[in-house]
Amino acid sequence: MQCFVSNDHEDGAILEDDDAQPDAYLHWSADTDQKDRPLIAVNPLSTGPAPPLWFVALPEADRVPRSVSLVAFLGELRPPGTIVNDAEFFSMAVRSEEQVAALRWSIEDGTVDQVFVDPAWRRKGVGSSTIYTADGFHQFNGWPGRLKSDGRRTEMGDTFVATLRFPQRIEPLQDLSPPMDPTT
Repeated sequence: MQCFVSNDHEDGAILEDDDAQPDAYLHWSADTDQKDRPLIAVNPLSTGPAPPLWFVALPEADRVPRSVSLVAFLGELRPPGTIVNDAEFFSMAVRSEEQVAALRWSIEDGTVDQVFVDPAWRRKGVGSSTIYTADGFHQFNGWPGRLKSDGRRTEMGDTFVATLRFPQRIEPLQDLSPPMDPTT
């Protein structure tokens, strides 16, 4: 599965292999690795100087709406773009506190309700890489809709969304949320 950016098609259009435009920009691709784990490769031109990240998918099936969190980690414990489940994560020699970013969204319609990037990793492509990986993971799973904003966000989030590739998915700011940074 691949996501192309092109002015020739509407956002989210599904194309057959022979319909792809030669001048379209490959934004991300999704596949599985040799262990059948999702592998989302985001084009580095989409993220800027993002470091290699691997991810943990944490479903929240008892939450309404049903949601999933994607948590980003640095390092070489898994190849970049690999998404592991919580059972595999808990068997690894890494702590939850080592996360560099996290994003939560509704699997029912793609509405993002939380984005966090560790302050030490802001403005380094980590947020963009996490969002675009989540978008690819959402599509890879065949969930409805596309990742989008409903108009609720923090001040920092409002600044961040201005940098994203799909501005039509971002509702105008309607509700300014308090900062998500933990207080010390």
